[in-house]
Amino acid sequence: MLYCPNCGTKNKSTYNYCYRCGKKVKLSISDSKPKKNVAYEFKVNDYITLKLENGKTLIYVNNEKFLQCNYLLLEIPKNELQDFQDVSSIDEVSKKLLKVIIK
Repeated sequence: MLYCPNCGTKNKSTYNYCYRCGKKVKLSISDSKPKKNVAYEFKVNDYITLKLENGKTLIYVNNEKFLQCNYLLLEIPKNELQDFQDVSSIDEVSKKLLKVIIK
């Protein structure tokens, strides 16, 4: 297998040009290694883009990196607090809160 010197894509050794970007694939030792820190991206829609950077998939919204929150603040009625002691996911909390609101 050969790696494209332009985008790092794997190409068959019989290819003269990269099937992804069209760059000429050269047959040399230095060109047969993948490029480091090549950023791949996939545009989901006009607002959301997924980018592979340093081996991690990052989400961009309107071209700004989306930083996930580490904490979630919930307003649980004090008299219903005992109902939330045994939950193991945010989905369970959501269902229980919906039941509390509907009561």
